[in-house]
Amino acid sequence: MRLESCTHQRNSSVAHVPCAHPLRSATHRTHDTSSSPSSSPTPCRPEPSAAVRGLRRCTVPGPPRRPRGDPCQEPPSPGGRGWWVGDTTVACLALRRRPRFSTIPEMSQKQELVSRLRQQDMTGRLWPWLAKLPRASVLVPLLLWNGEPHVLLTVRSEQLRTNKGEVCFPGGKQDPQDQDETATALREAQEEIGLPPDQVEVVCQLVPIINMRGLMVTPVVGFVPPDFEPKPNPDEVSAIFHMPLAHFLSPINHRDRKFTAPGGSTFNIHYFTYQEAKSGEAEGPSYQIWGLTSIICIVVATIVLGRAPEFPVNFDVSNPQGFMEQYLNDRRIPNKL
Repeated sequence: MRLESCTHQRNSSVAHVPCAHPLRSATHRTHDTSSSPSSSPTPCRPEPSAAVRGLRRCTVPGPPRRPRGDPCQEPPSPGGRGWWVGDTTVACLALRRRPRFSTIPEMSQKQELVSRLRQQDMTGRLWPWLAKLPRASVLVPLLLWNGEPHVLLTVRSEQLRTNKGEVCFPGGKQDPQDQDETATALREAQEEIGLPPDQVEVVCQLVPIINMRGLMVTPVVGFVPPDFEPKPNPDEVSAIFHMPLAHFLSPINHRDRKFTAPGGSTFNIHYFTYQEAKSGEAEGPSYQIWGLTSIICIVVATIVLGRAPEFPVNFDVSNPQGFMEQYLNDRRIPNKL
């Protein structure tokens, strides 16, 4: 028996409406207009099955109602959830009860997203004229939340020397013991947010991006469980949150400016503001995502959601990584790096 649709003993005067949430009453009941008015409803009793033991009985007749604070209700907005790290102690707020998914089965939806990403996989692709550049990798952790693809991001600690307080992906420089770019991304994610490598379903690698400090950064995309509870390293991470990928295709809370890279390539630097929704509060913390992180998020969102951003971008939507490859080709300066 599935907890989501518990079946109970039927009464001729009562019509049963199953409750979608396993932690609420097993059923709500409404009066059947064809029944006699003198009929009085009998208490709703669950079948003697271990699958429904411990559920509260529904004894209130009438149409199904959602009292204030009902966990079956949708969240006030499609925003993500956050975990915070205190100044002296780590205080991880675990994910609240998981919201209901959409009508699309989770596994079918995930398989479709994985298929789209793997069509863009650049694993094993080499750019030999950039072999002398220092390497780094970032993990782009995706998850399905309420039937919608989200991306998990971190906020860099204020104790760090560079880029303090900025939103980024878990990641860092390649170590000598790392076998490849994927190994670097998984190791850094475990060190920064406590994500075990065996909980990551690695899907693909994207075209590397050369950042402002000359690091060749490879994005590694993977799915993580929606109930993952991070354990942030307070020396490197001050906050962790996740947000909808669709936010990176919307013109709302978006702005950009032109930038000319070495070699003559011109592209836009995109800035996004994201206000995190918090249950029981008017609003949550606000984040600004920009630079390399925003570029990766736009590309991943375009691939995963299969549609173009609603603002001007300097790449072909049918080939969202083309401009990244062109930038690497512009750096084709053999023996001078």
